[in-house]
Order: sequence, then structure tokens, then C-alpha cells
Amino acid sequence: FPLNGFPENLVAGEFVGYAVWHTKQADKSGRGWHVLVSTTGKRHHFKGRIWLDGDPGSYFERIEDWKRTSEIRSELRTESWFHKGIKRRPEERPTEISFDLVSQEGNASGIHFDIVGQGTLEWQLGVGGPRDGDPVLLDSKHVRLGPENRRPPTDPFTTCVRPDHHGG
Repeated sequence: FPLNGFPENLVAGEFVGYAVWHTKQADKSGRGWHVLVSTTGKRHHFKGRIWLDGDPGSYFERIEDWKRTSEIRSELRTESWFHKGIKRRPEERPTEISFDLVSQEGNASGIHFDIVGQGTLEWQLGVGGPRDGDPVLLDSKHVRLGPENRRPPTDPFTTCVRPDHHGG
């Protein structure tokens, strides 16, 4: 199924989970891969891992985390600022990203990245509770993929590095 394009009818704050999409050209969300996390109100930790498989010369580049202004305001107002962000392995030419993002009060945050090379991406996207040590649930019902908001069959799941060249 298609992965290129911003998810249709996506409204952060109306679901708990992830939206994942790819853009082959610059648009409002930029070029490359995008991961958005959202919650309907309650604070959640979104802990995940994304890694490259296949081409040994492939690596992640331009890895950035972001928070909507409303998320930043909410964290300042409730004095619950949280910013663990992203870990890259290895630091130079990373082939794996792990993250712990927090969203609360119907807001959103996420990460953007691009990839040099080919192969496949392996995704493991978990949703936890309000505290850092709460259990994390891996369940594909919390993941929406591409413009059609499709769910992967399982979590973890696999996609192509370049869905614009190879389908989904």
C-alpha cells in the first residue's frame, strides 16, 4: 500500500499512536520519512526503534526531533518538560535510531529523517504510559501508515527505504 504522502484526515489529538509517511519531494513536512506521535489527552511515552536492513552502505541522515508549539506550551504550563530525544547508533553514519518522545493534552511531536542508500527499514513503535518506567505496548492498532492511514499487519513491521521507487 502507498506510503508517500501526508496522511489524509490526520488530526493530532484525535488518536493515541503514530502516523508514519514518506515524501519524495519537499512539501509542508519536508522530504524523507516522518513520524508523528499524538495523544488524545493523557500523557504518553512513545518509545521506538527504527533500523536499516539490507544494503551495508545505507545510513540515516538529517535526523531531527520536533514538537508543536502547543506541546511545548503544555509542558511548560504543567512543568513536565521532557526531552530525551533520539539516540543514533553508531553516532557517525547511523544505521539505527531509537527514541523516547512524549506527547500530552492532545498535542503532537515527532521525528523526521532521510536515508542514504537502499534496503529495508525495520520499525518497532511502542506506546507507554505517563511515566518513563511504564510498560510499552507494541500493537499495530497504534500505527497509521501513508496517506490512507493503513495499519501494518504487525508491530514490528518492515517497509522499503525508498517507497517512491519500490512501492510500499
